[in-house]
Amino acid sequence: MAGRRPGGGAGIEIRFSVRREAAWARIRQSRFGDRVGITGPGGRTQRATVADEFDAEGHRFPPMAPAHGPSALRRSLQRLAASAARTACVRRVT
Repeated sequence: MAGRRPGGGAGIEIRFSVRREAAWARIRQSRFGDRVGITGPGGRTQRATVADEFDAEGHRFPPMAPAHGPSALRRSLQRLAASAARTACVRRVT
């Protein structure tokens, strides 16, 4: 439906289902520690975090947010600094 690619190569898309009256976001080209979110008209934000290198290889989706249409939806991406991501990965493996 809608997408953008912020700095660092990650992309966020918003998907909307008329039948389900719900929307979800997905992130691609992510890295460890990235957080993607989608906020519906009620102001409740659904989030998902890229937990490891396997999450980063595919798409990551937060839970669906109720929505009657795409106009009131907001997406967000919080990126972990590349240096922190490398450190966090090392800590996570050990």
